Order: sequence, then structure tokens, then C-alpha cells
Amino acid sequence: MKRGRSYDWIPLWVKKWLWGSTRHELKHDERAIFIDLLALASQDDGYIRASETIPYPLYQLAGMLQAEPELVQRTIDKCLREDIKKLERKENGTLYIINWEEYCLAPGYKRAVTASTKADTASPKAVTAATSLYKYKSQYLSLSFIQEHKNVLTEEQIKPSNNARRLVAELIILMERNDPRSRTLRNLTERRREAWEREAWRIVALDGYTFEQALWLLRWCQEDAFWRGNILSMPKFREKFDQLKLHAARKHGPSAAYEWLKEKREKEEKIK
Repeated sequence: MKRGRSYDWIPLWVKKWLWGSTRHELKHDERAIFIDLLALASQDDGYIRASETIPYPLYQLAGMLQAEPELVQRTIDKCLREDIKKLERKENGTLYIINWEEYCLAPGYKRAVTASTKADTASPKAVTAATSLYKYKSQYLSLSFIQEHKNVLTEEQIKPSNNARRLVAELIILMERNDPRSRTLRNLTERRREAWEREAWRIVALDGYTFEQALWLLRWCQEDAFWRGNILSMPKFREKFDQLKLHAARKHGPSAAYEWLKEKREKEEKIK
């Protein structure tokens, strides 16, 4: 029997699982069956089937999952509904997980994790190699990767990701202050926020600006009457960064960022 690619494990995105649409679309027992179906689909590259052209009979599938046939059928029927669409039934009756690629780890991350687990996981050298590979593929470290290897990651490896998240969080706060009913923020999904973080990381790590410079300019543009209505995402902020810098220098002088930082540090030192 010809099968698709098999995966030893698939990621469980915690935020999506706890607060995503699945929690509202499926009942508790149905979610348990759905996660079993994901695990089963991982053995055949997203397909749930006995062979390439033959679907699992209901009672065989229920037996494999050690669940009542009625519950399995109810979960499948619900996942096939147009308003939920988590499953697709092919012409030959086999089932396929819709958007299966979203349930799979990126190849670069899998290679990085595999590299770090094959070697001594407490070895800074092994984790550094894995980190370099992952940064090359995705442009910034994930929070889960940082937490898993925080004991051996260097400050330089961790800081870009933390700073990226701080920049995005600051932009969201400022946009919400400017427009509490912002449609952009209402439509800010987790995937889009991650894209914002990647752009923020690139400003610091690839474009040659410090985190403090990016933060100062971000705050300036969100206080400017014209720019706060035009900079409504981190990708747009990075795209217009040089232009914003020139406008800020024209209004406040080229050393504005330095003076702001100096004042900020003096205040922090007084607090300490």
C-alpha cells in the first residue's frame, strides 16, 4: 500500500488549541476524537484511510481510537460541515485534514530540533548549531525554542526575539490608544502577529538599527498626526522606516533619538 509521508510527531499550538475556533466548534469529547484523527493523519501525510483508495470502515476506525462509533461518526460529520471544514471527504470516501500543512512543523525547525536532540541537549555548541539553522530558515527564534533551551542560549540569540515581541506589543498598545475600535487589531490573528514579529526582528537584526532606535521611531510615528493613520502594521513600519527617520529628524533634529534615550536612562537611574 502506498502511503504519504509519515510524521513521528506534530506540534500542538497551545494558544490556538485553548482559544482558537476548535474549542467553540467541537464539544469536549469531539475534540478528543479530532486530536486522535490528527495523530492518525500524521501517519499518512494528512490522510485518514486504510489504503490509498479505501477508507476506514467506521467500526475499525472506532476500534483504533478506542471510542464509541457514534462519537467518531458525530465528530467526522461535524468536521465535514461547511461552516467548520476541518475534514474533506475525497471521491473514494477517504478523509483528509484540511490545511494539513498548518499542523506540520516547518522542515527547518524540525531539522533544528532533531539536531539539538541527537546531540547532548545540554551542550551549548549543539544548541547554537541548531539555533543558527532555525534562524536562517524562519528569521527569528520561537518562544518555545527559547524556553526549551534557555539555559544554554546566549543573550545575543535570545534578545532579537524578545525585542521583536516588545516592538509588536508596543505598536499594538499605541494603535489601540489611537483607535480603540481599530479594525486592524480586531483582525490581528496569531499568524499575522507572528508575521509582525518577524518584520520587527528584521529591523533590529538585518537592517542594522538598535532596538532602542526602532522603539523611539515607533512611538514617534504613532504620535504624529499623519503617520499614525498610515503605519498600521509592523511590515508597513519597516517599509517606511527610512522615510520616517528623515521626517523625525526634520522635526526634532538628527539626535532626537539619542536625547530621548538619555532622558529615559536618567529617569530609570533615579527610580533605581
